[in-house]
Amino acid sequence: MNDQRLTAALELIGILAERFPAAFAIKPYHRRPLKLGIHVDILAQLGDMTSPRDLSTALRIYVGNIGYLKALVAGADRIDLNGMPAGTVTAEHADIAKAQYERQREKRKARQIVAPVVEPPKPVADVTPSAQRRLGLADLRAAAKARQAVAAPQ
Repeated sequence: MNDQRLTAALELIGILAERFPAAFAIKPYHRRPLKLGIHVDILAQLGDMTSPRDLSTALRIYVGNIGYLKALVAGADRIDLNGMPAGTVTAEHADIAKAQYERQREKRKARQIVAPVVEPPKPVADVTPSAQRRLGLADLRAAAKARQAVAAPQ
């Protein structure tokens, strides 16, 4: 999915949450199971404000969210656009949601970058302060001349 479609889908979710606050929530953990076939009701209510394709993308993002998947437990009420009960979540749908939730959780764990353990440098005990001195401008110029002499064709 390209950035433009994703942005449009997220904007549509915002519109749905504004227009149907009893059914749609922006915050993931406030999401509740939606009525099966709710897309038909939404298209009937919104008319030409959205296309079926855009609505499908937005709903796929909405119901694929971890908060929504956690809400899909067997026996939970599904809601219509007005927040009224419109069926229940079946055990089969709950199992599918649980499996999808676990897959997403595993993907998140895999994406987390584990910072490598970097050991601090060990102190050098036998190096004298004169051996640790920084290179000066004259040293850098001499090194540059030496590199040019090696790189120059003869």
